[in-house]
Amino acid sequence: MKWLLVFFAFIGSLHLHAQDKDKLFATADSLSNLGEYEKSVVLFEQLCKAEPNNATYLSYAGIAYFRMENFEKAKEKFRLAVLYSEDNETHLSNLAAAYSNLDENQKAYEYAVKAMQVKPTSLTVYNAMANANNIHKYEESFRIHKQYIDFATENKFNLVLGLAHYHGREFEKAASYFETFLNQYGSEDELMKQRENAQSYMFNSYIAQLMNQIVFQKGDAESLEARLRALRNEEYSDNLSQRYEMRIILLMMLAQLLESKERVFAKELLLSRKPERISVSMQELDEKLNETNEQLKLVFNEVIKKENPTAEDYRQFLASSKMMDLFFEKLISGNIL
Repeated sequence: MKWLLVFFAFIGSLHLHAQDKDKLFATADSLSNLGEYEKSVVLFEQLCKAEPNNATYLSYAGIAYFRMENFEKAKEKFRLAVLYSEDNETHLSNLAAAYSNLDENQKAYEYAVKAMQVKPTSLTVYNAMANANNIHKYEESFRIHKQYIDFATENKFNLVLGLAHYHGREFEKAASYFETFLNQYGSEDELMKQRENAQSYMFNSYIAQLMNQIVFQKGDAESLEARLRALRNEEYSDNLSQRYEMRIILLMMLAQLLESKERVFAKELLLSRKPERISVSMQELDEKLNETNEQLKLVFNEVIKKENPTAEDYRQFLASSKMMDLFFEKLISGNIL
């Protein structure tokens, strides 16, 4: 999740025709706010040329480039703004955002943490946690939350904590945070455009819990099934809808391999979706599942080394080895899909 801190304030010295520069700055800023980014950048570049060490001009030019999605140029301007200013959490956070959008996640994390250390706020703490998640430092995300808990009161923290627990394969905690985030969803959260993703992650968390229940035979399968039924008709984009369907198919595959009654539930869950959302017929699905399970059995048989292994043998193997951990790792990273 990318989050840009935009700090609209007049900072720095405007000497040498200061009045003209004031007008030029105001015009450039207005154009940027109206979406005329290319025009605004021309004016901001004029100001930067006139005062190349002015952190304000550099920062606003970076913001305009960022809005144009020219993240390389935005990074260049934000780096200079950081260089020519005293510690400023806004310039540091904007630089972190530029690095993040260039997939330079380690750098993004480092600058997000610096911004938080300069001035802990709700936004800088959130950014530090989100960037820790992006480099798979989930325990660090929890540590930051604990250290700065007084700043972590807004609903968006439920989302970032849910993601940290999800990727740490703590699916029950993850589902709880996602559900809280969605229940408290408001106008501020709308800016993040994460409702659909939170719904999808919550569904995946319940699916993963049910898979665990099938393998380890612990937990309340009925309550999980009830929650999944309640979520089955959520509207997702085409891409997420396909992932939703694949999660159910994976659940069916596991249930069929282990001869679990949850296969009937998974079939019901899939067929109860709106017809236009289902991309595979039940006959095709059954054929594909049978073919896939035969392949899985061949792989498992090589490990189990039994002449005629049963579903219980497969369950014991999955429960006692690292296979389920590997399965979930690939599942949540999207590699299985």
